[in-house]
Amino acid sequence: TRLKARFLIGNSNFFLGNFEDAISDYRSIVIASIRKNILNRKVLISRYNLANLLYENGQTDSAIFYIRFKRDLKQEEIFLDHDLINAYLAMAEICISGDDHLFAEQLLLKSYKFSIAIGSNDLIKESIAGLHYLETKKENWTKADYYNAKLDQINDSLKLLNKSNELSSLQTKFEYELMQHNLEKNDILINQQRSILLIIAVSLITILSISLVLFKQKNKLEKLRKQLENNLIELEGRNLQNQMNPHFIFNSLNSVNNIILKGDRFEASSYLTRFSKLTRKILNLSGQSLITLDEELETLELYLNLEKLRLKEKLGFNIENKIATKQQIFIPPLIIQPFVENSIWHGILNNENSSGSVEIILAEKNDKILITIADDGIGRKASAQMKKDRGSDSKGSAISMERMNILSSLYNEDFIINYEDKENGTTVNIEIPKTIKNERGN
Repeated sequence: TRLKARFLIGNSNFFLGNFEDAISDYRSIVIASIRKNILNRKVLISRYNLANLLYENGQTDSAIFYIRFKRDLKQEEIFLDHDLINAYLAMAEICISGDDHLFAEQLLLKSYKFSIAIGSNDLIKESIAGLHYLETKKENWTKADYYNAKLDQINDSLKLLNKSNELSSLQTKFEYELMQHNLEKNDILINQQRSILLIIAVSLITILSISLVLFKQKNKLEKLRKQLENNLIELEGRNLQNQMNPHFIFNSLNSVNNIILKGDRFEASSYLTRFSKLTRKILNLSGQSLITLDEELETLELYLNLEKLRLKEKLGFNIENKIATKQQIFIPPLIIQPFVENSIWHGILNNENSSGSVEIILAEKNDKILITIADDGIGRKASAQMKKDRGSDSKGSAISMERMNILSSLYNEDFIINYEDKENGTTVNIEIPKTIKNERGN
């Protein structure tokens, strides 16, 4: 199967030190397995290897993203063994370092449960030590003390077990030495020599066989990798676009919640009605690789009207479409909205002393569509400082940039994003090809 082939390619790249290629291979496995609803041991190992490589490369947020991405820990239980429990512990450590305490706790509790099931005292101890460290970092001293006491109990039990094992080992050693004393020295020497010769012969044969298999497999996998990459890159593009939808829906639900908390029933009802229409629109678009520019702008205007209803005079917006033949132009869905949302949430709303506006202008130049998103907010530098002071981290821009990179590979065209930092506000310039449908279809 394709997943099995990609898994072999990923492992080969990992052992050969081609870590960037290995990251790409393992990411493809995780995304494809979710799209096809496939869950097996290779998928779980790929998810762990991907997260570990990203973490070692300093990309903690991306590592946590793929650790959590569309994951059902309940379904994974049937595959858990000694190695996968160790992987859970390692992924929990990554989540803790990235302050994702909730998912770290879920992973540690699972590893503790199944460490007990397989009877591994060392893994039980590591699981509880991880939970103790997590609760200490969260400053939840009650739980931290509980896990510390439990850790002491296990250490005491292990000490008793070690002493028992030492006594058993001494007894076994005594019995063995007694038996050795009763054996004739010549027979012992002959048996040892035969055993050593046999081990050496078997080892040499095994090493030669493995070397020959790996050499042939490497050549075969190199040829297979080139054949599969063109097909797999399209799957990567289709799956990554779906990551935009949960991010947008989460922020919209926060807006509904804010209005409800204010007690304005009429406004809340109006907002929910529009939000329902927008949600249906997004669900209809999410299953398509390309949509018309009209559909994209209709969805964007629905979103901006929702934000305008919530923010009132705090927000103004204008959409100017200078493209004459927009019905014949197809673009990837929700390609503009994330940048508009970023302008509102991180640019305009962070300016507490004044209102703001965002302007979206669409034009065409030769075979390109030019999209300009300009706001008069606080600017990227000030916004980044505020997020740093608050200890928060927005992943929307990173996801959008990654999506653009994959779209460029998918359609063999340039999808370009440029930022202009102004004295007051930020301008985002997006360039996308105008002839996608003619080349790829929908």
